[in-house]
Amino acid sequence: MKTLAPLRFRNFRYIFIGAFASGIGSWMMSVAAGYELYQITGSASMIGLMVMLTVGSGIVVNPIAAGWCVDHDPRRIAIIGSFLAAIPCFLLTYFAWSDGLQVVELLVFVFIGSIGNNIASSAVGVIEPTVVPAEYKRQAIGLSSVAYNSARVLGAIGGGLVTDYIGAPAAFALNGLSYVPIVISVLIIPKAVVALATPQRHKVARGLVEGTKAIRKSAALWSAFAGFITYFLLVAPIQWLLPVIASDHGLTAAMVGYLGAAFASGALVMSFYSGR
Repeated sequence: MKTLAPLRFRNFRYIFIGAFASGIGSWMMSVAAGYELYQITGSASMIGLMVMLTVGSGIVVNPIAAGWCVDHDPRRIAIIGSFLAAIPCFLLTYFAWSDGLQVVELLVFVFIGSIGNNIASSAVGVIEPTVVPAEYKRQAIGLSSVAYNSARVLGAIGGGLVTDYIGAPAAFALNGLSYVPIVISVLIIPKAVVALATPQRHKVARGLVEGTKAIRKSAALWSAFAGFITYFLLVAPIQWLLPVIASDHGLTAAMVGYLGAAFASGALVMSFYSGR
């Protein structure tokens, strides 16, 4: 099956498994943090603030981190980002199990962790297509999307169940541990393999301008961009506010996870199609 062809290459399997494991942890964290914050504050506005911090960090950090990966070894960038993402998770676990979490602690550590996660994810996104032959890059990108959306489904369900039966701190800790496979996978991949395929150095601002021009010239890219904006404005807010919706209807964190997984299921189906 051509869609799965990139998995024949050992280095791609390493980074694929690492990204999948880390993705599960990240979505466990998302469910647990949102549910915990709403239990503490009872405020949908606080959920919105946390989303603004995490999404805003991605908008700013991702293009910058991608630029760093051109100038430096992306494996090192992935490791730095993984540590920056994991440490706040373990600190959240410690504070939650010792004295109980304060709102400021939860927001600050989630924000710092999201910066690290975005750095690591950008580096992994640079590495993944470089460890397969050129003729399999499309399938590699499609499989990366499959891994991401599969992690959304499993992570959301796992985060809800862990939060219900063990507690949110356990979900925070598991997210921290989920960065270990990323670190191991990028250490296994030889530097020369990644370095040979790394694109030429460019300025981040110039890359954004060129990307914008490409979207304007391509009907397919413009349609994809319009679809993303529509999802971001109309659908994503519902997903972000699932802890509010569930709690206000007397539902538990597990149901937040199930609802989140339902949102991701459609994207998972389409990600298989995109990699064909």
